[in-house]
Amino acid sequence: MNKIKIARKPRSTRGKVVSAVVGPPSTPSEPSDAKRRAMVSEAAYYRAQNRGFEPGRELDDWLAAEAEIAACSLIRDLQPELH
Repeated sequence: MNKIKIARKPRSTRGKVVSAVVGPPSTPSEPSDAKRRAMVSEAAYYRAQNRGFEPGRELDDWLAAEAEIAACSLIRDLQPELH
């Protein structure tokens, strides 16, 4: 991720050089693997909670949660002006 760094302006610029480092505009980055897994885990938990934690459908909850998180990332990437 590129960061824009701007030097602080000294109180008096007389005889001093003021500079700024400017990079390309930052773009939304994908969440880290750990963050993505945590997001999927939380979404899967809420899916299980909504169905009363009925056993035997854990994989369905997880796969649906993965699809949901992937769709959110896709929508975010297709609509960068909203960020």
